Amino acid sequence: SGGAHAREALTLRLRLIDGVDLDDFAAQWEFDPRRHLARQIETLVADGLLRDEAGRLALTSRGLLLSNEAFARIL
Repeated sequence: SGGAHAREALTLRLRLIDGVDLDDFAAQWEFDPRRHLARQIETLVADGLLRDEAGRLALTSRGLLLSNEAFARIL
């Protein structure tokens, strides 16, 4: 489904140090992670694996070490 492909694309882009601009991602994929993955993102931020700064989602240094765990929660 489109949601599954968008989730996979999100995890691929999160591998980039700069992370993902959520507005750009939502426009390109017609899938807004803030809406569809709000609970997962909130938990990953609270667990120190992701940071959400000015609409850009990125792995933290801890998240880089535990990226497979973060991605499993998104997928």
